[in-house]
Amino acid sequence: MNLPSDLTMIELPKDDKSSLCIGMPYLVLQVFLREGSAFHLEIMVLDQDKTKKRLVFHNGAKGIIVNHLHARIPISCFVLNAWTNISIDISSFLKYCYPGSAFKSIEYIGLKTSCLLRRIFTMNLPLNDDTGYLDEGLMA
Repeated sequence: MNLPSDLTMIELPKDDKSSLCIGMPYLVLQVFLREGSAFHLEIMVLDQDKTKKRLVFHNGAKGIIVNHLHARIPISCFVLNAWTNISIDISSFLKYCYPGSAFKSIEYIGLKTSCLLRRIFTMNLPLNDDTGYLDEGLMA
C-alpha cells in the first residue's frame, strides 16, 4: 500500500512497550476530511483470551479481508468537507471479523491521514446520530 508523503502519523501510545488499556468499546474521531484525503486507522484490540487483534480501517480497501494477522475494513462513506464525528463500534467489528472473540480493551491506535483532526476519544455508549445522514442513505 502506497500512502502519500504529506500524511501525519499519530500513534497512541508512542512507546511500543506501553498499551492504552481502554475498556470503552466506541472510538470516536472528530475529523475534517477533504475530497481525496488519505485515511488509514489501525486499532490493536485485546480480546477476552488476551489475544491481540488488529483492525485496519482504510479508504483504499475494496472489501473486508480477514486473516490471522489483521482485518482490513474499507471506509468510503464519510461526509467530506465538513467536521464529522466518526464513531466506530470496536466490539461489533471484532465479533464480525473474528467470530467468538469478545472485546476486552483497546491497546493501540495509529492514524495516518492528511485530514484535520480535532479530537479522539472513547465512549461506553454510541453517539446519537441527529444529522439525518443515515435516514437519507448518505452514510453506510
